[in-house]
Amino acid sequence: MKMSVNRILAAVLSVITASVMLTGCSNHEGSTAQSSEPETSASASSAPETASSPADTTESASEKETVTTATDTEPEDPGTASSSLTTSEKTVLYPDGYFFMMSGYVSTRKSNLMMRVRPDENAPTVFSEGIERGKPVEVYGSGKGSDGAMWYFVKYNGYEGWCKASYITKEAPESIQTETTKSGKVKTDYVKPEHYLEYGNHCQTVVGELNLRSGPGESYQSYLKLPKGTQLEELGYNDDGEWIFTCYNGQYGWVKTSHNGKIYIEFYGGMAKPVIYLYPETDTVVNVNLDLHTSELSTTYPNYGTGWKVLAKTDGSLLNLADGTHHSCLFWDSRNDRTHYDFSEGFCVRGADTEAFLKEKLSDLGLTEPEMNEFIMYWLPRMEHNSYNLISFQQDAYTEAAKLTVSPQPDSMLRVFMAYVPLEHEIVISPQTLKPFERSGFTVVEWGGTVYGVMKAD
Repeated sequence: MKMSVNRILAAVLSVITASVMLTGCSNHEGSTAQSSEPETSASASSAPETASSPADTTESASEKETVTTATDTEPEDPGTASSSLTTSEKTVLYPDGYFFMMSGYVSTRKSNLMMRVRPDENAPTVFSEGIERGKPVEVYGSGKGSDGAMWYFVKYNGYEGWCKASYITKEAPESIQTETTKSGKVKTDYVKPEHYLEYGNHCQTVVGELNLRSGPGESYQSYLKLPKGTQLEELGYNDDGEWIFTCYNGQYGWVKTSHNGKIYIEFYGGMAKPVIYLYPETDTVVNVNLDLHTSELSTTYPNYGTGWKVLAKTDGSLLNLADGTHHSCLFWDSRNDRTHYDFSEGFCVRGADTEAFLKEKLSDLGLTEPEMNEFIMYWLPRMEHNSYNLISFQQDAYTEAAKLTVSPQPDSMLRVFMAYVPLEHEIVISPQTLKPFERSGFTVVEWGGTVYGVMKAD
């Protein structure tokens, strides 16, 4: 009897234990379903893209990434049922460095580009419609996503969020073309420039009521009029005109920079502190002349007038024949610099490493220690406090923009001109090959530089 009772009690306990385990398992599964994002089939009504086929819903995220490339459509939106998302899940994650990087265009082929709160294809979307192909966006940061791919943090139409970098290009996609009616008016958005700028220079309007047009010409449609003092960035240009391609309040278009000698737009950049040293083999009277094509002469010392005429001595000292003053070099600078400097090659240098970098490269280029010290004393305070600097020593872009004529003709001439862009983050760039300089006979040396792509301080 006692054994029978024990068996009954054991059976009851077994039933109770099994019931508790089943209840706990059910509660755990229910909480997981609430915290996870719904499957594709559950979000079909909220996703803006075309509904997936049954075969698509069985693919994993990694399988979809393998199938989809930058030349295909963007991966389907897995759905974001807002009622099941916590506040933290819907909060936009900002990049480590938040600064303007570039302007670009959405270049998906079929579906809209989804903007997400994090660099993750499974993250919630910022808004359900996505960004249409060809729409302009502004990039304010970058980072690697959970899939290892590069993502951009972009601004579009008042929204901010993450988009896959492979679907954003510097140039507009092919479908945005210029079409001209019989009257010569452009029907589509705007004319694409012949050259896009990776790092555009900044400028401002110096006249009021300046037209932002759909193309580089008076016959093109005027979108709006820019007030005096409007700050702009040059994003592109054509070879044959006085127009720049730019963007104002999300509208891309063209602005005329000048007409018949009257300036409409003034650029912030200038050729800063070029100084010229003359080293003749015997004391020689030397004439030095400048011919600037893309900027205007601003300050000179001694006074330039119509050209410098000096007695250059073998020790490098100069006697200015116009006023009898003595100098170690000739100084000049310019303003309203419209030169399109070449950043296809160069060096990305940490600000703290600027001094060591300049000592090495300037020595390689052929500057003497006194010349190098003067260069570094001027430029180091402007560069070492930046996170990074993109540096490129200019060649044809500079020498064509600022022609230098010396008479009698020197036996050797070195013109060192450094253009740099302050950066918040390190970038990858093809290293520049620097040619060593050998001094022989009557030698002329010049050095200078410019900071590029910086907006004027308020």
